[in-house]
Amino acid sequence: MNEKQNEIRLMGITIYPIKSLPGVSLETARLLDTGALENDRRWALFDEQGRVFNAKKEARFHQIDCTFPEDFSGIELTDRRTGQRLNAQLSQLREIENWFCDIFEQPLKLLENTATGFPDDTNANGPTIIGSQTLKEIASWFPGLTVESLRQRLRSNLELETEMPFQEDLLFGPPEQPRPFQIGEVKFLGINPCQRCVVPSRDPQTGEVIPMFPKQFAQKRKETLPGNIASQQFNHFYRIAVNTRMAPQNTGFLLNRGDLLESSSNSNKTQ
Repeated sequence: MNEKQNEIRLMGITIYPIKSLPGVSLETARLLDTGALENDRRWALFDEQGRVFNAKKEARFHQIDCTFPEDFSGIELTDRRTGQRLNAQLSQLREIENWFCDIFEQPLKLLENTATGFPDDTNANGPTIIGSQTLKEIASWFPGLTVESLRQRLRSNLELETEMPFQEDLLFGPPEQPRPFQIGEVKFLGINPCQRCVVPSRDPQTGEVIPMFPKQFAQKRKETLPGNIASQQFNHFYRIAVNTRMAPQNTGFLLNRGDLLESSSNSNKTQ
């Protein structure tokens, strides 16, 4: 990373148990044998055609709150738009499914995948990673946008405590050349910068859209792109955070807040 910098640590862990709904902050997270974070995107809604039904297609997701007990055995759902609530066990998929059908006024199926979850990128199904200073930099591009709101919009799993914006861009290499790095005892491969969708343009509480968000974001991202990264990965500049998968030789499966990042990218390594 930066020669003057000795340590980059993991400062935040967030999983999103139901795809497109609010996340849960953790002190410790476990990776499954598949490389996915346990309970991340474990459940997802599907329409009658078998397609994922998510916030990319429906802005009303932003008006739904959800909370879980520590063991993720149950769920409490609240639709802030209508006041409708549900408190159920997560084994009662049909009851939860019916609640969503009522909220979204269409037939839906709630499916569960305990092995891999339902990631957007099946080639990089590990946690997504972003830096703290990256969030501050991007928030400064849009008047009134807070770091916390941006954090909820981008929905990254791991947040590194960085010193400069976009330091996490050093964690991926050129296309087809995954870059190895380690957080605590877990070994990862950095695959590419994450392609974004309409969701970051919307307020995570109201769904209100920032006009021209993708265009302005891409323009500023291009202007601020670090010069020492694998820029070939940017076929467009509406990309932020790092997609990962677990390294084949990995032997650690627990991530803890405060874990140290180790990376050999550009001959710089955190110790």
